[in-house]
Amino acid sequence: MKMNEYVDVLIPRGGKGLIKAVVNNSTIPVIETGTGNCHIYVDESADLQMAADIVMNAKTQRVGVCNACESLLVHEKVKDAFLPVLAERLRTKNVEMRADEEAKALIPDAVTATEEDWGDDYPKTFSVNLIWGEARDKEGRAGAIGLNGGMPWHCAEDMKHLKELTVSHPVIMGRKTWESLGGKYRPLPNRDNIVVSRDPMYRAPGATVVTSLDDALDMARQEAIPDDGLDRSEIWIIGGAQLFAEAGSRSGRVAYARQGGVRHRFLSFPYLGQNQVSMRIRLMPFIAA
Repeated sequence: MKMNEYVDVLIPRGGKGLIKAVVNNSTIPVIETGTGNCHIYVDESADLQMAADIVMNAKTQRVGVCNACESLLVHEKVKDAFLPVLAERLRTKNVEMRADEEAKALIPDAVTATEEDWGDDYPKTFSVNLIWGEARDKEGRAGAIGLNGGMPWHCAEDMKHLKELTVSHPVIMGRKTWESLGGKYRPLPNRDNIVVSRDPMYRAPGATVVTSLDDALDMARQEAIPDDGLDRSEIWIIGGAQLFAEAGSRSGRVAYARQGGVRHRFLSFPYLGQNQVSMRIRLMPFIAA
């Protein structure tokens, strides 16, 4: 986003967080786009087996990408032959179906769609995990997780454990945590590093800077095209205290694991509340020319 000598213009394609991050961080001119709603239309003349295969691929192969299918339009003449078969396949992938009245008659377990369902793209769902090392005294009372912007201890086992959990996933951290890593470890390799700072002009080479946790989560879930190999269904927040407090205020669960003299805490919660992806289904008598 800063290679002005090589790139003339950027056109970000993805969610609101990705677009906002590019606009805020790029020194290259940006053509700002909006979010979308990707449709598939199944006509009465379609090969229904092929149509079902296309829908399954477009919806479930990579649910996090910005061009994953979100709305399905079906010609009313093929509804009886097509929708029950497709619905059964979508259930095996844990896809929540939202249908208009006619389509719901053929898919009884579908959620009744509202007018709002035919609008912008659905946010994708994923799990968010918090991890920190916490020193404990002999009585088991909680101790410090940091001191003067850094960690009050350094254990090789801790760093190995952190790497094992977070490698190949996005990691979100505050500015002080980023700076405490030191130049030798920044950015954390084989991870998408996202730094949250209230200063929109802050720069973190090798990382993306955003100004809020919600923007960071939105950025973390945006899958790369071409595929960068990261698993974005699992996102890790690694510090500091302010981000932990903000994220931990959401509903979740805490589990513990002990390594040496340090007790690690893990708090996980599903972002946006559901472990499903959604698809809207609407019957169409025709497509206007």
